[in-house]
Amino acid sequence: MKFSQRSDAPMASGALARQRFSHNERPDITLPPVFLVPVNYSCSSEAALHLALLLAVPSMAKLVVAHIVAAPRRTTAASRRSDAAGLIDLETERLQSFVARFFTNALAKTEHELIVAVDKAADRKIAELATAHGATLIIMGASTDNMRGRLFGSIVERTRRQAACPVVTIGARAPLAADGSGR
Repeated sequence: MKFSQRSDAPMASGALARQRFSHNERPDITLPPVFLVPVNYSCSSEAALHLALLLAVPSMAKLVVAHIVAAPRRTTAASRRSDAAGLIDLETERLQSFVARFFTNALAKTEHELIVAVDKAADRKIAELATAHGATLIIMGASTDNMRGRLFGSIVERTRRQAACPVVTIGARAPLAADGSGR
Protein backbone atom coordinates (compact mmCIF):
# COMPACT_ATOMS: atom_id res chain seq x y z
CA MET A 1 0.00 0.00 0.00
CA LYS A 2 1.22 3.46 -0.78
CA PHE A 3 0.44 6.26 1.61
CA SER A 4 1.49 9.86 1.57
CA GLN A 5 2.01 11.50 4.91
CA ARG A 6 2.16 15.18 5.67
CA SER A 7 5.53 16.15 7.05
CA ASP A 8 4.17 19.16 8.93
CA ALA A 9 1.83 17.03 11.09
CA PRO A 10 3.01 16.93 14.71
CA MET A 11 4.00 13.52 16.00
CA ALA A 12 3.53 12.49 19.60
CA SER A 13 6.45 10.58 21.00
CA GLY A 14 5.83 6.85 20.71
CA ALA A 15 2.53 7.34 18.87
CA LEU A 16 1.87 6.18 15.35
CA ALA A 17 1.20 8.88 12.77
CA ARG A 18 -2.21 8.83 11.13
CA GLN A 19 -1.71 8.13 7.45
CA ARG A 20 -3.32 10.51 4.96
CA PHE A 21 -4.02 10.05 1.28
CA SER A 22 -3.37 12.72 -1.30
CA HIS A 23 -5.93 13.21 -4.07
CA ASN A 24 -3.81 11.52 -6.73
CA GLU A 25 -2.78 8.50 -4.63
CA ARG A 26 -5.18 5.70 -3.75
CA PRO A 27 -4.65 2.69 -1.53
CA ASP A 28 -3.88 -0.59 -3.27
CA ILE A 29 -7.27 -2.28 -3.38
CA THR A 30 -6.06 -5.51 -4.97
CA LEU A 31 -5.30 -6.98 -1.55
CA PRO A 32 -8.24 -8.15 0.55
CA PRO A 33 -8.91 -5.92 3.56
CA VAL A 34 -7.87 -6.92 7.06
CA PHE A 35 -10.15 -6.16 10.01
CA LEU A 36 -8.66 -6.17 13.51
CA VAL A 37 -11.21 -7.00 16.20
CA PRO A 38 -9.92 -6.64 19.78
CA VAL A 39 -12.19 -8.49 22.22
CA ASN A 40 -12.55 -8.64 25.99
CA TYR A 41 -15.48 -11.11 26.06
CA SER A 42 -18.05 -8.41 26.88
CA CYS A 43 -21.41 -7.93 25.18
CA SER A 44 -19.99 -5.06 23.15
CA SER A 45 -17.10 -7.30 22.02
CA GLU A 46 -19.63 -9.85 20.84
CA ALA A 47 -21.43 -7.12 18.90
CA ALA A 48 -18.12 -5.97 17.36
CA LEU A 49 -17.21 -9.50 16.28
CA HIS A 50 -20.69 -10.00 14.83
CA LEU A 51 -20.39 -6.73 12.86
CA ALA A 52 -16.91 -7.73 11.66
CA LEU A 53 -18.27 -11.04 10.35
CA LEU A 54 -21.11 -9.25 8.56
CA LEU A 55 -18.64 -6.87 6.89
CA ALA A 56 -15.97 -9.49 6.17
CA VAL A 57 -18.07 -11.91 4.15
CA PRO A 58 -19.00 -9.63 1.20
CA SER A 59 -15.59 -7.93 1.12
CA MET A 60 -13.66 -11.22 1.58
CA ALA A 61 -11.71 -9.60 4.40
CA LYS A 62 -9.42 -11.44 6.77
CA LEU A 63 -10.32 -11.10 10.45
CA VAL A 64 -7.64 -10.79 13.09
CA VAL A 65 -9.29 -11.35 16.47
CA ALA A 66 -7.07 -10.24 19.34
CA HIS A 67 -7.31 -10.38 23.11
CA ILE A 68 -4.89 -8.24 25.11
CA VAL A 69 -4.06 -9.50 28.60
CA ALA A 70 -2.70 -7.10 31.20
CA ALA A 71 0.90 -7.91 32.05
CA PRO A 72 1.20 -9.62 35.45
CA ARG A 73 3.07 -7.65 38.09
CA ARG A 74 5.91 -9.76 39.49
CA THR A 75 9.30 -8.87 40.84
CA THR A 76 11.47 -11.41 39.06
CA ALA A 77 11.76 -11.84 35.31
CA ALA A 78 11.76 -15.66 35.50
CA SER A 79 8.42 -15.82 37.31
CA ARG A 80 7.00 -13.25 34.88
CA ARG A 81 7.86 -15.42 31.87
CA SER A 82 6.34 -18.62 33.31
CA ASP A 83 3.19 -16.79 34.47
CA ALA A 84 2.78 -15.14 31.06
CA ALA A 85 3.15 -18.47 29.21
CA GLY A 86 0.48 -20.14 31.33
CA LEU A 87 -1.76 -17.11 31.04
CA ILE A 88 -1.41 -17.04 27.24
CA ASP A 89 -2.30 -20.74 26.98
CA LEU A 90 -5.38 -20.26 29.16
CA GLU A 91 -6.52 -17.15 27.30
CA THR A 92 -5.90 -18.78 23.90
CA GLU A 93 -8.32 -21.59 24.78
CA ARG A 94 -10.86 -19.06 26.03
CA LEU A 95 -10.53 -16.97 22.85
CA GLN A 96 -10.87 -20.04 20.63
CA SER A 97 -14.13 -21.06 22.30
CA PHE A 98 -15.42 -17.45 22.22
CA VAL A 99 -14.76 -17.10 18.49
CA ALA A 100 -15.93 -20.63 17.64
CA ARG A 101 -19.50 -19.71 18.63
CA PHE A 102 -19.58 -17.04 15.93
CA PHE A 103 -17.91 -19.02 13.17
CA THR A 104 -20.02 -22.16 13.59
CA ASN A 105 -23.22 -20.19 12.95
CA ALA A 106 -21.77 -17.99 10.18
CA LEU A 107 -23.38 -18.34 6.76
CA ALA A 108 -20.06 -18.15 4.93
CA LYS A 109 -16.59 -18.93 6.17
CA THR A 110 -13.98 -16.22 6.31
CA GLU A 111 -10.25 -16.37 6.92
CA HIS A 112 -9.34 -15.48 10.48
CA GLU A 113 -6.43 -15.44 12.88
CA LEU A 114 -6.49 -15.43 16.67
CA ILE A 115 -3.92 -13.52 18.73
CA VAL A 116 -3.43 -13.37 22.48
CA ALA A 117 -0.91 -10.75 23.56
CA VAL A 118 0.37 -9.63 26.94
CA ASP A 119 1.04 -5.91 27.39
CA LYS A 120 0.64 -3.17 29.98
CA ALA A 121 -1.16 -0.81 27.60
CA ALA A 122 -3.96 -2.40 25.56
CA ASP A 123 -4.41 0.66 23.34
CA ARG A 124 -0.77 0.70 22.31
CA LYS A 125 -0.78 -3.04 21.61
CA ILE A 126 -3.95 -2.77 19.48
CA ALA A 127 -2.32 -0.03 17.38
CA GLU A 128 0.86 -2.13 17.02
CA LEU A 129 -1.12 -5.20 15.94
CA ALA A 130 -3.06 -3.13 13.41
CA THR A 131 0.16 -1.86 11.88
CA ALA A 132 1.86 -5.27 11.95
CA HIS A 133 -1.04 -7.02 10.20
CA GLY A 134 -1.79 -4.19 7.77
CA ALA A 135 -5.28 -3.69 9.15
CA THR A 136 -7.56 -1.48 7.08
CA LEU A 137 -10.12 -1.18 9.87
CA ILE A 138 -10.31 -1.75 13.62
CA ILE A 139 -13.74 -2.82 14.88
CA MET A 140 -14.06 -2.76 18.66
CA GLY A 141 -16.74 -2.71 21.30
CA ALA A 142 -17.35 0.47 23.25
CA SER A 143 -15.87 0.20 26.69
CA THR A 144 -17.86 0.59 29.85
CA ASP A 145 -18.14 4.00 31.46
CA ASN A 146 -15.98 4.13 34.59
CA MET A 147 -14.02 6.71 36.55
CA ARG A 148 -10.63 5.77 35.11
CA GLY A 149 -12.00 6.14 31.57
CA ARG A 150 -13.34 9.59 32.40
CA LEU A 151 -10.03 10.73 33.89
CA PHE A 152 -7.52 9.24 31.45
CA GLY A 153 -9.64 8.46 28.39
CA SER A 154 -11.05 5.08 27.48
CA ILE A 155 -9.12 2.42 25.59
CA VAL A 156 -11.24 3.22 22.53
CA GLU A 157 -10.30 6.92 22.62
CA ARG A 158 -6.61 6.19 23.13
CA THR A 159 -6.67 3.59 20.35
CA ARG A 160 -8.25 6.10 17.96
CA ARG A 161 -5.42 8.54 18.65
CA GLN A 162 -2.69 5.95 18.05
CA ALA A 163 -4.07 3.80 15.24
CA ALA A 164 -3.01 4.39 11.65
CA CYS A 165 -6.36 3.14 10.32
CA PRO A 166 -10.00 4.01 11.05
CA VAL A 167 -11.56 2.70 14.28
CA VAL A 168 -15.23 1.73 14.38
CA THR A 169 -16.87 1.28 17.77
CA ILE A 170 -20.10 -0.48 18.52
CA GLY A 171 -21.95 -0.74 21.80
CA ALA A 172 -24.14 -3.57 22.96
CA ARG A 173 -27.82 -2.87 23.31
CA ALA A 174 -28.96 -2.47 26.89
CA PRO A 175 -31.17 -5.35 27.99
CA LEU A 176 -34.82 -4.41 28.18
CA ALA A 177 -36.52 -4.25 31.55
CA ALA A 178 -39.80 -6.04 32.19
CA ASP A 179 -41.77 -2.87 31.34
CA GLY A 180 -40.03 -2.59 27.93
CA SER A 181 -37.78 0.34 28.79
CA GLY A 182 -34.00 0.19 28.46
CA ARG A 183 -32.08 -0.29 31.70
